[in-house]
Amino acid sequence: MGLMNMGKSEGPQIIQLFGRGVRLKGKGHSLKREDADAPYHVKALQTISIFGLNASYMNRFLSEIEKEVCEYTNFTVDIRFNRKEQWSGNIVTFERQGDFKEHSVALACLPQVCRRVSLDLRNKVSVAAGGFNSQVAEDAGAFNVNFLLNFIDFIDFNALTLEACRYRLLKGYTNLIVMKSAIEAMVRGDDYSLLAHPGQFGLAEAISGKIQNIAAILIKDYINKFYASLTYRHSYH
Repeated sequence: MGLMNMGKSEGPQIIQLFGRGVRLKGKGHSLKREDADAPYHVKALQTISIFGLNASYMNRFLSEIEKEVCEYTNFTVDIRFNRKEQWSGNIVTFERQGDFKEHSVALACLPQVCRRVSLDLRNKVSVAAGGFNSQVAEDAGAFNVNFLLNFIDFIDFNALTLEACRYRLLKGYTNLIVMKSAIEAMVRGDDYSLLAHPGQFGLAEAISGKIQNIAAILIKDYINKFYASLTYRHSYH
């Protein structure tokens, strides 16, 4: 069966060609094929061959079918025992250190953790050039760093501490103790990176609560990195 310009797109006809083929009466009108040891000319008669020209979808269809068929290869691997006399018959155990999550940990303002906190609020423009997407064009002009210090009087540290406590429960940091002093020290510090255009945030944003929201984002990011550093320290040391 020769097909021209058929199978260039997805459709039920292609599936029916592979699924049905040519219906034969079969041996004894049973619609069944002959046995595996049937003569060659009988096998050729009950085998359908489909040839497609400009049938890109048929090629993709066949390639997907080939992916679903697993090919297994058996390898024989020789196992050699090293110093069998030292471990044979013994039970190997590992001494587990105490889990720090079972003990209370106070949030502290650490400069090495603050330096990993970064928030870029500058305007960005997505550009598609040369067929590639997700390129970003940034303003080459000047920008402000850590502008929260200019609006420190508009930040409610009590509300910020309460938000941090809610966040640590949401993240499952139940053994973490959040103190207002640590929150205030982190925001007032200059180790974190906060980028914005000149004039992007002013008095109107401070009054509307945007500055408060930005401070909350920084604190949440710091809490995640602080807790991750504790987890790494107690897991690998």
